Amino acid sequence: MGPERAFAGPRQGFLVPRGMMHYPRAPVPTVILMVEAAGIAPTGDE
Repeated sequence: MGPERAFAGPRQGFLVPRGMMHYPRAPVPTVILMVEAAGIAPTGDE
């Protein structure tokens, strides 16, 4: 599957499907909430 983009406005969210690579970023200072299973390393290390 090729690269896709998802855009979320203020007070909106986006669900990244399990197993999908993702790279969250924002053009301005932003607060994000990432909820992952206990066995997932949030650093991106495999």
